[in-house]
Amino acid sequence: MPRDLTLTGDPWPEPVSEVFVAPIVVDAQSVPVGYVLFGISPRLAFDDAYQAYLQRCPEHIAHA
Repeated sequence: MPRDLTLTGDPWPEPVSEVFVAPIVVDAQSVPVGYVLFGISPRLAFDDAYQAYLQRCPEHIAHA
């Protein structure tokens, strides 16, 4: 994470140190219309299930 990026409001004492960026793709276009930036929880393993969940979130945004 860039050092000049500050994330606030964490309910836990451990800071977020990694992020996951997911594209927002509308109607199977080849170019994303935007991106969603997620802070990765330092208390959870970033496994396949966690990643799949984060990838589904922008799909729901695109459908809206």
